[in-house]
Amino acid sequence: NELYKLNEKGIQEKIEILKRKCLYDDAIQLAKNNQDDHMNLIKAHGDHLASKGDHDGAISKYIGTIGHIEPSYVIRKFLDARRIHNLTQVVYQLLSIYT
Repeated sequence: NELYKLNEKGIQEKIEILKRKCLYDDAIQLAKNNQDDHMNLIKAHGDHLASKGDHDGAISKYIGTIGHIEPSYVIRKFLDARRIHNLTQVVYQLLSIYT
């Protein structure tokens, strides 16, 4: 007979594992009670999508972080003329929030 002891990993460790496996939606859901972690994960998910060429998906993630990350971070990512339509989405969203 064998006896196994199972130890549950802490939330931060679970989040890091999910992030390494690019399971951002699961990591974001797990971090929903910690605003800073939650927003940083959404930003990281946006970065991941942008690196994969899914600029529309990245913009939708970045828009969800308005008020938590610097708008200049997103603007710099989409200054390329080919991404101008993505940049206008962010600018319109910023204007609707801050005007």
